[in-house]
Amino acid sequence: DFLAEMNLFKEIFPEIFHHEYRLQRLETEQALKAIIRPAKKDGFVYESKLLEQIMADLSDHGFIDPPQLQIVCDTLYDRRDSSARISLKNYQELGGAAGILNQYLTRVVNRLRSEEIELAKSMLIALISSDGHRLRLPASQLESQLAKRFSLPQVRIRLTMEDLSQARLLRFMKQDGDSQVELTHDVLIPEISSWFSEEDM
Repeated sequence: DFLAEMNLFKEIFPEIFHHEYRLQRLETEQALKAIIRPAKKDGFVYESKLLEQIMADLSDHGFIDPPQLQIVCDTLYDRRDSSARISLKNYQELGGAAGILNQYLTRVVNRLRSEEIELAKSMLIALISSDGHRLRLPASQLESQLAKRFSLPQVRIRLTMEDLSQARLLRFMKQDGDSQVELTHDVLIPEISSWFSEEDM
């Protein structure tokens, strides 16, 4: 999560990036291995129907983001039963991937300082279109828009944006040489949409 911040030390320690591995979005087969192998090593088993459901719920154009997979699997691991099975029933009781990720979203926002909560919520709301789809916006545009609304310096907006990225709620990407930002997954949209005020609409 903090690899980019290590750039500060690149001139002093040039070898700092000699052993890095960029973890890309996972294909279904890779995601299944990422779930099954660690669980098996610890003596736990996922029900096959549960695995199918997780893949269906987290798939985004055939790919799965490792952070969402990690959040879902960590939550399910904590809810495992005494027979060392991780069941579809537990997953459904948690509200599936949407429920798990929405609970995570709420925890992340609530642990922010009180003065940051409204800013973070406005940032997440700004990344949803009026018809309920994820938007990908230039990071500079979002910073500028929120800096005006909250009368804050853009650097302060960027810090909150980076906090939400490190919490795996936002994703940065490069497009045409420009830094773009979007929500990490569609399943976050209903919960964020419930925060909309009349002004946001």
